[in-house]
Amino acid sequence: MRSAQNTGSRGVFGDMASLLKHLPHHQEPTALILLKGHLLVEELLRGYIDRKLPNPTAFKHDQFLFAKILMLCRALTPPNVKSWAFDAAKKLNDVRNEIAHELDSPKVKSKLENFISLVEQHAKKSVFPPKERGEARLYMAISDLHNELVHVLHAKES
Repeated sequence: MRSAQNTGSRGVFGDMASLLKHLPHHQEPTALILLKGHLLVEELLRGYIDRKLPNPTAFKHDQFLFAKILMLCRALTPPNVKSWAFDAAKKLNDVRNEIAHELDSPKVKSKLENFISLVEQHAKKSVFPPKERGEARLYMAISDLHNELVHVLHAKES
């Protein structure tokens, strides 16, 4: 796993071109889109931690799993910043974990639908493809989650 420091802060924070460059095309297999999307979200979260910590070199990223990184990011985010992004990132991680532990798990489809539905419900500016275009819906959900996280992680405390 790459640390967020190696990806460059511009590539991690808000560079949609970087997201599009690394996220597989929506016609790729679901598992590939899911795994790459999860990694991109994870790098975004790790980059946020690096930005927030006074001494980020003392924080060893590789000792923390995604769930702990997500929890730390939520804790570092001002309490007045409300967003669906953290819940969606948790659901994305749930699907990724299901695939990582059992590739043909019967739970993958419902967990994937839970993630995509949550994003569709909250990402009001997006137009999602129909349900039968699963990979395209997943691609859109990951893109919208990434965009929401960029917005949330740059929010100022008021």
